Amino acid sequence: MNSPQNDQKEKWTDGSRISAAELALWYEIPREEVASFHPYVRIYARGATLIQEGETDKLLYLVRTGKVGVYKQVGSHEEQIATIDAVNFVGEMSLINNEPRSATIRVLSEQSVIYALAIPHLSLIYSSPKWSELLISRLCKNLAEKNTQFVAASGQMDELKAEIHVKNQIVDRMTQASRRLLNQAELAFDAILYMQKLTAEKAVVGTKGWAYLRMLSDLSRALVAHYLPEAHLSEGAADLKTIQKSMDGLNRKDLGSIIDELGHSLK
Repeated sequence: MNSPQNDQKEKWTDGSRISAAELALWYEIPREEVASFHPYVRIYARGATLIQEGETDKLLYLVRTGKVGVYKQVGSHEEQIATIDAVNFVGEMSLINNEPRSATIRVLSEQSVIYALAIPHLSLIYSSPKWSELLISRLCKNLAEKNTQFVAASGQMDELKAEIHVKNQIVDRMTQASRRLLNQAELAFDAILYMQKLTAEKAVVGTKGWAYLRMLSDLSRALVAHYLPEAHLSEGAADLKTIQKSMDGLNRKDLGSIIDELGHSLK
């Protein structure tokens, strides 16, 4: 067992270089079985890789002795998700799909005798009730697990769609509310600017009061541009009826003449 052969993943011993009698004796495998699978025997050491996640190949592996671990890449690290003991198949899903390997398989025992079979040599499996039954059982189990995963994923997808729908409704309501607030803010500032303009027209041009009103109008526009950059202000869009109603509510005797004068200008 000192003649390693490189299979481009890990080094493994080519069991066909060892006599069937020795293999049967050393690993307690029936001699007739070893004779049948002799050309396909590989002996892997601990840590050796049979299958690499993401690769594409069509080999079917029968773990005859020892055990192997199943590993999945999770983010930046690899996690062991299962252990498969002899006697069992690994890599059987490659027989029914052309997808890349879904997991990495590595040897966990000190040594493991593996039968590595390509599709043209699967008649050895099919011709044996023992092995064909094991393979069919393994395939059925995997397909059942895939179906369960699919059903679970479909349920999660439905839940996610429902959650997204609810959140979209919330976002829509918040967007509509924001638009209403923006519209109301625009109307309010349109009215303020209109009244500032109207008041400035009543002031004597060039006086300090007139200058204050011009400054206040410019400041109002600057503040709106800063806090409400999406707002579009227009003095001509001011709601005169609302302004008049608001002025009617001002019960300030000391400003009566001013209110009356501005109110008259609104009519």
